[in-house]
Amino acid sequence: MVKEAFSIELNGKISANIAHTKSLLGDLEDSRAFECIDTECKIQLTCTKWKDINGKRIYFTPTSRDHLHIAGCKASGELEEIQRTTFEEKEARKSIKKNGNIVLTRISEQSNYNNTSDKLNDTAGNNTNKFNNNNNENKSTSERSSVTSIMTLIKLMSDPSFDKDKAYLQLPNNEKISINELFMDLDKATLIKKNTLRIFYGKVKVSTYKKTALKIDFVASSPAPLLFTNKSLMLDRHYGKQAKKYIDRNKEIYVFFRGYLSSDNKWKAYNKDFYKDLYFSLEKSI
Repeated sequence: MVKEAFSIELNGKISANIAHTKSLLGDLEDSRAFECIDTECKIQLTCTKWKDINGKRIYFTPTSRDHLHIAGCKASGELEEIQRTTFEEKEARKSIKKNGNIVLTRISEQSNYNNTSDKLNDTAGNNTNKFNNNNNENKSTSERSSVTSIMTLIKLMSDPSFDKDKAYLQLPNNEKISINELFMDLDKATLIKKNTLRIFYGKVKVSTYKKTALKIDFVASSPAPLLFTNKSLMLDRHYGKQAKKYIDRNKEIYVFFRGYLSSDNKWKAYNKDFYKDLYFSLEKSI
């Protein structure tokens, strides 16, 4: 459920309440002529209570139950993120039962990913090789599921019943690793291998930086440099909600970050936007 959408008829952004009013006035005709305002998401949306003069609780909802908002969608909230994570986790477990792979996929590459997901096409694992590649075997399998949400991976890592030592996970360079290998505890690390995609986690202190950014400082004496992300975008997402009461208060919280450390010792996000690869938690799990 989202409150704003892009109107195809008006060629612009509109709120659900105004769209509903325009439907009563006859200025808008099609309740399904809307798209998500996130340019990477853009799933088709339907305005509820269309032309219903007594309509209440008006919002936009996915037109098809077979499509979900992308992970980290700028328009969606906690419910949509949980739906995405639940779906991805379910599909991942299905793939593993059939001796398949969990394919780590960028959010932009899965903008039109279908919730019915029988099998992935071969584009999911064919990214340019930016990371160290230790295993190029088995580039495709008969059963694969796509994981875009960092929450899905944290959830699998936190599940004691999940086998975290088997190499189920396929990275963009086709390297196969286990969930345990994917996660790196920065509270204990003495060395971070450069240009190697991982999920890094540890205790941090969070503060405002130049008014519009968040500065994330790892507490442990480790080789981890500072992390920065857009403050408003981070705190508007479900991923960032736990951090709100810890900012600028010298308090500790856990952060998970999906990306890699570049040769010049700077963090690089896996996706285009850092906030889509960061997740704050009160514990080392969700």
